[in-house]
Amino acid sequence: MEKLKVIYARYSTAKQDNGVSIDTQLNMINSIYQVNSDNALILIDKAKSGSNTNRKGYQELLTIA
Repeated sequence: MEKLKVIYARYSTAKQDNGVSIDTQLNMINSIYQVNSDNALILIDKAKSGSNTNRKGYQELLTIA
């Protein structure tokens, strides 16, 4: 049985630089691991501080782990 693949991407502010945007993160992960929305669960938190653990995507990730 294949393990569930989960991708978690987050950025802090709506003014995030393109270098670490959600799309950039997902493209980098896919280019290295060949993991994308076709073969993995993708959880995203947009404009959420890392110090706030009450993020929807992060909380969902904790229920999976």
